Amino acid sequence: MTKDQFRQATCIVGRYGKLLTFVPFFTVLGLTPLFVWRFGHAIQTFGLWLRTKTQNETLVGLVGGLVIGGIFVVVVLIFLLPELWLDRRFGIRRPGCRNSLAFGGRRDQVLQTGHCFSCHHKLFEVTA
Repeated sequence: MTKDQFRQATCIVGRYGKLLTFVPFFTVLGLTPLFVWRFGHAIQTFGLWLRTKTQNETLVGLVGGLVIGGIFVVVVLIFLLPELWLDRRFGIRRPGCRNSLAFGGRRDQVLQTGHCFSCHHKLFEVTA
């Protein structure tokens, strides 16, 4: 593999990974007002019911925070999974250590040194 082949392969994985991440993100972001409009009354009713049953604002805040936090974690995972899958399926991996060479900031490190960042196996010659 040459440096140009490595650069081209990582650019393709990065480009399609970003596309698969941001298109669903902006779709969900655009549909959020519709979700709030449709289910806002049910959420408000649940909050009022919880307040009348517990008489404890701290518990109501804790339940609300846990629900919102859980939804946030699930949404972030859903948006990251396509990029992780794309990197796993089409990304460049070192056969010996199976680490991704194109994911995150590691691509630049590999381009500068020409070596795998974990096992230090030489991948290509670095020319000035």
